[in-house]
Amino acid sequence: MLNKHTITLLKIIYSNNYIKMKTASLFLLTIFLLYNSMDSFATPKDAKEQIIHFNVKQFGAIADGKTDDSEAFRKAITAAIGVGEKSVVFVPAGCYKLDVPMGRGMLEIKNAKNLVLKGEKGTLLISSNPTKHMINIDSSSNVVVRNFELDRHPFVFTQGMISKIDIPTKTVEVTIDEGYDEPDSKFLAKLKSFLVFVDPKADTWDHSRWWPQINSRDRIAPMKWKFTLSVEPLQNYLGKRFLLWDNTYKGWGVVTNNSRDCLVENIRYYGGGADAGIGIWGCGGTITYKNFMTGVPDGSSRLIAAAGGSQEFENRGTIIFDSCDFSRVDDDGFNMGTSYVKVLKQIDSKTIVVEKLNTPFAVGDTITLWDWFLKKARNEAVLVNFTINYDRTVTLVLDKAMEVIHPTGSVGLPVKSEYKGGGRFEEFDGIDRIADFQAAGKSIIRNCRFQNMRARGILCKTSNSIIENNTFYNTHMTAILVGPEFYWGEAPAVRNLTIRNNHFINIDGSCINIGCFNSDNSYDNKNILIEGNVFENYGAKGGVGIAGIQGTAVLIRNADGVVLRNNIFKPSAPTAPKDSKPVVIEVSKNVIFENNVGIINNLK
Repeated sequence: MLNKHTITLLKIIYSNNYIKMKTASLFLLTIFLLYNSMDSFATPKDAKEQIIHFNVKQFGAIADGKTDDSEAFRKAITAAIGVGEKSVVFVPAGCYKLDVPMGRGMLEIKNAKNLVLKGEKGTLLISSNPTKHMINIDSSSNVVVRNFELDRHPFVFTQGMISKIDIPTKTVEVTIDEGYDEPDSKFLAKLKSFLVFVDPKADTWDHSRWWPQINSRDRIAPMKWKFTLSVEPLQNYLGKRFLLWDNTYKGWGVVTNNSRDCLVENIRYYGGGADAGIGIWGCGGTITYKNFMTGVPDGSSRLIAAAGGSQEFENRGTIIFDSCDFSRVDDDGFNMGTSYVKVLKQIDSKTIVVEKLNTPFAVGDTITLWDWFLKKARNEAVLVNFTINYDRTVTLVLDKAMEVIHPTGSVGLPVKSEYKGGGRFEEFDGIDRIADFQAAGKSIIRNCRFQNMRARGILCKTSNSIIENNTFYNTHMTAILVGPEFYWGEAPAVRNLTIRNNHFINIDGSCINIGCFNSDNSYDNKNILIEGNVFENYGAKGGVGIAGIQGTAVLIRNADGVVLRNNIFKPSAPTAPKDSKPVVIEVSKNVIFENNVGIINNLK
């Protein structure tokens, strides 16, 4: 007699037209095969909870690295979700080529509950579409993804060696490395940035100026090209390796959307030059990424893995990164928070209307009103009620009065057409904004490694969070940046953060940079413990962008209540400014030093 799981699976298969039945014998054969493919992992202790096993090879996967196995994965995942109970999609060792996406991801787990997608050791998935996520978990709960290597081919970058430069004509001649596509290929023809690794000991390209753009490209011979640049090549380009790459293709590694209580572990994401390894957006409960690596394959000569390490936004739960490794990435290794939203108008002293972004407001949240001219919080209240309006605005009702001074359209605001400064106009538009503390979630980052070619290791805008036992090395900006980032409108300020037992090596900017950047009277980052960390060989170069102070290991700015305890400050890099100080305090109060080595305690 067929069990209920087999019957359910048959309904799924026939309703989705996976098999077109022609004869009764084929129908019976299908039942026989499905019945015998059901593996129960139940033990006597949990015999009532059978776990249904779906092997992708039983749905047609070939795993030869050449045949498109997309349809087999789609069938297996859809069947497992359709069971509606605990199920496992099992992927035996092999190389699986994926050409056709299931949705936003090459593999998509959507509206699932208690599903496991797992591979054997040596399971490699290769995507040919750089615009899609490799694995997308969407609107699901208690999903586990484990034991995969993820790669992309073709790559969306190319690399090689500079063999000749001509400064007057702004040209360089290059040889493309074996195994990499030529610059006129499908995904590379529109790329413009020419990134040169002038220092063979460094893990990043030249940051002495904004990197050159390629204005034209001409083939000299197979795998040999001449590029005309937007600026004159530097003399030290000759004989150096280069990378042709832009963050153009937006496919991520393993993404978790609008889900809760999920685990992703034992993943190696090589990127192929596409977007970041991890995205976590709009999630609740606890989302854990454990032993997740974004980098290049062992022994590989690839100059880049992915556009970034991870981004986590608008989450209400706890995000845990445990034993993860991010290297050869361009943008932030970990960036978590929520968005500032503009105040559109004030109805009365306790009722305001704001723009609708992705902020997941909830009754009981702590709301802060920020003065965008002073870059500081003006008021704080608790959200009593909110309404999402038809005109894509949100009405917030608060438990106490808020003083809105500069809503959108008020007199005296800067005019975008007249703005002559650098950067994004939104950083200087002067419109009051709202930040929701709970909408940023909580983060725990431990036992991880961060190496970044341009941006930050961790950009933290979450409260009640812990950053511990991590290693930061060879990073060009700052290793840990704490607080809101007005340039991108990312919130909020940080409260109750512990940074302990981390090791910082060869960080060009400040290793820890706490601050609201250009605010001269804000003390909104509160209660921060910096304990048991080791800083060495920092400040070799001045970091680009928001990088703190060259030669300063810890920059404390716009903070109230910081304790530095039991830290070890080893000498800065030999090329750091001679008058640089290991710790600098600006626009802060209640900063306490206890038992640190390498600095004079209780003094700046």
